[in-house]
Amino acid sequence: MALEDPPEDLQAHWHLGASATKLDTGAAAIELATGERIPADGVVIATGSRARRWPDSQTMAGVHVVRTVDDAVALRAELVPGAHIVVIGAGFVGAEVASTARKMGVDVTIVEAAPTPLHAQLGRRLGAAVAAAHAVNGTRLICGAGVARLTGQCRDLRAGHGADRVTGVDLTDGRHLPADVVVVGIGGTPNIEWLRCSPLALGDGVLCGANGQTAIPNVVAAGDCAAWHDFTTDPTGASSIGRAR
Repeated sequence: MALEDPPEDLQAHWHLGASATKLDTGAAAIELATGERIPADGVVIATGSRARRWPDSQTMAGVHVVRTVDDAVALRAELVPGAHIVVIGAGFVGAEVASTARKMGVDVTIVEAAPTPLHAQLGRRLGAAVAAAHAVNGTRLICGAGVARLTGQCRDLRAGHGADRVTGVDLTDGRHLPADVVVVGIGGTPNIEWLRCSPLALGDGVLCGANGQTAIPNVVAAGDCAAWHDFTTDPTGASSIGRAR
């Protein structure tokens, strides 16, 4: 990707491969992992988020998240005809994975805790229409059920460590879903750890108003790392914070 086309001159200074480690509001500067300090009259925090993983599943083969190109390539290698895949979460990622997997001849089951897919984003009526589309596509959809745990199998029972390979999903209602592959699509974790020592208010993201403004003058947040105030759920602005999009 070209950050600037040849004829453009944004007068931007790119610090690629350098992570921000501290927001120094007192000195109006950003500190980088390289030790460099960048003075700033204004700061836009847009550090995004990373895929939220299922607890203790990082080393279990067959369990995937889809956030990067490498994630997609690793998942594609396991989507073989006849395989059984369980997708946790019926959001956009879960729906796209399910649709693609069905086209590749994979048996797909989606588990969603809400009453319908995309219930929070679209509401019950449109969510029901999405559910019907999944059914037409041959995807099994289980709504209103939570996931209790992932089950797995150890190659070496003497090793004393966690499961090497996922074998299924246990639901909170007692059902067990066999699985060759599990895709976890349960949202993201905001990349805000570097701001823990700053005076910014943090929650499920950098807390800010409906215009992105934080409690610190000249510091705004945008994108998946931001938790903007949502007037549709809290007209008074007293409590509710919704994820920015």
